[in-house]
Amino acid sequence: MTLGALIVSVPGAVLHGASDPEITGIAYHADSVVPGDAFVCLPGARVDGHDFAPRAVERGAAALVVSRRLPLAVPQLQVPDTRLAMALMAAELAGHPSRALRLVGITGTNGKTTSAFLVHAVLEAAGERCGLIGTVEARVGGRVEPVTAPARRQPMFATRVAAAGDAPRQALGEQRGQRRGIFGRVGRHECLG
Repeated sequence: MTLGALIVSVPGAVLHGASDPEITGIAYHADSVVPGDAFVCLPGARVDGHDFAPRAVERGAAALVVSRRLPLAVPQLQVPDTRLAMALMAAELAGHPSRALRLVGITGTNGKTTSAFLVHAVLEAAGERCGLIGTVEARVGGRVEPVTAPARRQPMFATRVAAAGDAPRQALGEQRGQRRGIFGRVGRHECLG
């Protein structure tokens, strides 16, 4: 999908640069960038993703998603909120997979992981197959994978939901046409899709 097609869903986005590259993935950690990725410069408490943009470009980033323009010769999508842009772009790139699912999001201070596993167990005991994405592990399509801290961001979320939607009888089940997914520790931008 081209960068131009991806930005349609991002409010306040301004594209700088003459080209409209093909975007094949989204990354926010410079060392995980592969050619064709859009690199999202996330601001943090201790480090700023904008500082790692040159490394991402060296690794093949096709475009940057920034809150301020950088002196780099690569298309840059300037947005007011890079986290929101990452969520919206990940959902768009994955084909808005959560729209086809019935989702359960669990938020709060304590007990999210326990609650997610309990809801997952109850649904499975009721004869429904469902997926689970939490801070400990992801259960999708009969596979169980550990979830590491960097993977708990929107690109992983959208990709895993898309995988679950591609195999609903294995991953999420269908009962009366309803697909289900359970997500623990859902960030404010992670269910946009």
